[in-house]
Amino acid sequence: MKENERGICVLKWRDKRDVLVLSTCHSNETVQVQRRGKKINKPQAIIDYNKGKSSIDISDQMSSYSTALRRSIRWYKKVAIEILLGTSMVNAHFIFRELEDSDLSISDFRISVIEDLLMFESEKVKDDPKISQSLRSHVFIKLDCRARENRKYCRGCYKKKQEGLLEKSKNKFY
Repeated sequence: MKENERGICVLKWRDKRDVLVLSTCHSNETVQVQRRGKKINKPQAIIDYNKGKSSIDISDQMSSYSTALRRSIRWYKKVAIEILLGTSMVNAHFIFRELEDSDLSISDFRISVIEDLLMFESEKVKDDPKISQSLRSHVFIKLDCRARENRKYCRGCYKKKQEGLLEKSKNKFY
């Protein structure tokens, strides 16, 4: 353990493996703890780290259950996806569970968030005068066929395309 004149403490601790700690809020004090029937001196920084680490481990565990990461994605995209979709979803799930006292799993929570974000046919959309009539007439539905047989157009647009009446839309929603 070493502490410099600015108050930065650097320590190396070996329990099962080497742990290097750099801390500005801890000094080089040690605490006597019981370990396998023996009393050993353990740095206070390590004790505080182990107390806070359990919630991080739970967060990492929950984000790994239904990850959006794939092997073919480049590393920097994986970092962005993990930050945006993984960590933020786990944090939102923790907040939801605290506020609602719900036992909803992280996977079910993700599905409900996705469904709420994709909810297109709602009263708000129907009554909003800013949304054009053509956009209001398009509804996302799940088709009962294989993915390659799904249509790219809604039934009405497909019919207009066959008749040569389909105009290029400025909307990117359908």
